[in-house]
Amino acid sequence: MSIIRFQTASDEVPNNRTVTAATSVEISTEIDIRDFAGGGIVLPSFGSATTLTYYVASKPGGTYQPLYDRDNAAVTQAITSEKSYPLPDEIYGFGALKITADNESLSVVISLKG
Repeated sequence: MSIIRFQTASDEVPNNRTVTAATSVEISTEIDIRDFAGGGIVLPSFGSATTLTYYVASKPGGTYQPLYDRDNAAVTQAITSEKSYPLPDEIYGFGALKITADNESLSVVISLKG
């Protein structure tokens, strides 16, 4: 009996996705998060965006609503160009996620972990 290991090329990371954080939830990229329990977001160089806002649905293709925490505060994140941040823990109770950015649309990398 032998063990075969599969290796992904160094530039391919299976759980990394480039998505659009648009200024509108309707045109932001849907992210299926049903199989994940953590992750982060990598931001590019950008101009005027200062905040990300998180929207969730019970499943992909569902109806998106703004996410609020236990204290009834909207789940948002202050951001700075060319930095990386953990995704908020509150999103992982849902099946799907969309992210919006204020002032401009951004292409961001989402890294999800099981």
